[in-house]
Amino acid sequence: MVTRGEIFAVVFLLGTVVGANLGSAGERPSKGRGTGVVTSVCNGNVCTNHEEGTYIATHVGRSTYVSDSTTVFSTPFCGSVSGSTVLTAANGDQSFNDFEDDICFDGSLGVYSGTYTVTGGTGRFSDATGSGTISGTLDCSVLPCIDSISNEGTGDY
Repeated sequence: MVTRGEIFAVVFLLGTVVGANLGSAGERPSKGRGTGVVTSVCNGNVCTNHEEGTYIATHVGRSTYVSDSTTVFSTPFCGSVSGSTVLTAANGDQSFNDFEDDICFDGSLGVYSGTYTVTGGTGRFSDATGSGTISGTLDCSVLPCIDSISNEGTGDY
């Protein structure tokens, strides 16, 4: 059986994929979606989360991501997540992103939404800026939890 802490920890990681909204040569709209595997360690109402996954987005294409976050539960099933994500494009260029979201669980399924900010990167993303919204689901019916995330926003690099 999945523990409450394991379920909650997974939610925060998905927010990290946000960096996929980077535009090119000026601010441009972008969308992305991805899937990741989340592991969490919980102590009381606080969970430390780690997520790794794949992502595809406008202006970035197929990529991978790694996210680390912290979830603080204010009720047994709902909490706030904050963290950072590194999105790595196929050529190795990276986008750095910070995110915050809120998540609530109904059984083993968590639903979350929030915002992200692009804070820079490497290569073509070294001066990247941007922001947008993230949303998704965290399925913890089996462990590790599976995160399905999407984002919309604008970016400039």
